[in-house]
Amino acid sequence: MNTETLLTTDSVTQKKMTERSIQDVFKYEKEALKVLAKRFEGKEDHPNYKELRALLIDQINDELKDYATDYSSDRRTDDLGEGSDYPR
Repeated sequence: MNTETLLTTDSVTQKKMTERSIQDVFKYEKEALKVLAKRFEGKEDHPNYKELRALLIDQINDELKDYATDYSSDRRTDDLGEGSDYPR
């Protein structure tokens, strides 16, 4: 594994959602998939690879959904969403 890639990926994941841009989410996805593919190179049919890849894709989709919800219709009155007119 490339230590530089892991450090970069780790620094992206440590950012708060409010500080993370959509470009950061896609960068994280690309780097994480690359690390995962390298780790399971030649073993793409391994159950752990398939499960980890599926979980990663679910995580990215959740982040994109959160990003779309938080930034396209942000009607919150504070960080906890108190006073909002939609559930969190």
